[in-house]
Amino acid sequence: MSNVEGSTELVNDEGVVWSNIIGLMLSLVVWVPFTSAAQIYWQVFLYAIGATPFAISLIYVAATASFSISRIYGGYLSDKFGRKILIVFLTYLAAATYLMMYFAANWIQILVAEVIMSFALLYNPALTSIIVESAPPEKRGKTLTAVSLVAQIAAIISPYIALILVTKHGLVQGVRITFMLAFITGIIAATVRLLTLKETLKLEKRDMGKSLISSYKDAANFIRRRMLVPLSFRCSVALIYSIIYLQQLYALQYLEISYEEWALINMAITITAIILMLPAGAIADKFGRKRPTITASIIWLVGIACIAIAPKGRAFTYVLGGLITLTIASVVRMSAYVALEADLLPDEIRGKGYALLGTIESAISIIGLIAGGILYTQHPRTPFIIATFLTVITITLSFFLPETLRTKTTQQIYNKNLGE
Repeated sequence: MSNVEGSTELVNDEGVVWSNIIGLMLSLVVWVPFTSAAQIYWQVFLYAIGATPFAISLIYVAATASFSISRIYGGYLSDKFGRKILIVFLTYLAAATYLMMYFAANWIQILVAEVIMSFALLYNPALTSIIVESAPPEKRGKTLTAVSLVAQIAAIISPYIALILVTKHGLVQGVRITFMLAFITGIIAATVRLLTLKETLKLEKRDMGKSLISSYKDAANFIRRRMLVPLSFRCSVALIYSIIYLQQLYALQYLEISYEEWALINMAITITAIILMLPAGAIADKFGRKRPTITASIIWLVGIACIAIAPKGRAFTYVLGGLITLTIASVVRMSAYVALEADLLPDEIRGKGYALLGTIESAISIIGLIAGGILYTQHPRTPFIIATFLTVITITLSFFLPETLRTKTTQQIYNKNLGE
């Protein structure tokens, strides 16, 4: 594993480690079209092989709980041994779980594969860390957005890959073929990461002498002192997302949207995300993190309300408009808020910080998933109606977020929040 010290040739005059950015982008271009295709009819596939709506939520509950546990170790290992080794090895393992799904005979075996994948994704804190550490602080918003943009562009064709396979081979077999394609391209993506990624965590900043618990105390204390409002905001958003997790089943089974219409909707929201990503990242880096987050949260309210009131049998326009609106809100909010967290977390605890924030978020998501599954069985609209009201809480919390962008107008606020 290479050390950042002594590897200055990897960094250009702007402080960007291009081998990492390009390598990650290339791996996403290879893998994302097929992992995204596997998700297009995921919930109706599970329904077709015998999973009830609550069982579908339960699969995601198990995956979320596993991911929550694995993320704690992921953040610790990322800050102890570095980013690259985790990302590469566990990308191979994550790819292998798609092969398990291809051969799965029932939804319980799918659940097992999802749990294993969630443990493999303990590299998530390392992945986020290596991206933000491969760019200078003032360019983090644009860098995060650029990587996400590449993934979204790669996913443009995913709905039609899924639609063609489902139309030709039927729902169940068509989705299984997307699993096999995701496995093959995942192995390729892992190899690309093996060959291109360079370590970004400096040796002197690694927690080589600390235990798991003592290592996390520093991160926990930092979050408690300086990130309670951002944490509350993150959890509020997660609760809303998890309560409406069954939106695909809601659209296809309850609102009676066709497979073709659903593919068109997914393509439309992907294109919307692509169009907005670069402007959203530029806005976050020029005008700050807080104001875009507030605006996006207000926009979200309109989108979720539109989906909640969509008429059964005539829902295409409502769902299309609602999901496009939610996509606009999500892209703007993600670009600003992720940059805000990156600004707040110091390099030496960033991996653990992401892991802790994500673990708390996952606990809230589990509650939302269980609640959403129960509410959906009572009536499919109920989770979306409740999410509409919960969005008001998210909007309120967004007004209390700190501004962290280092500009002439925000430097004093930044110093106050980071204690510099």
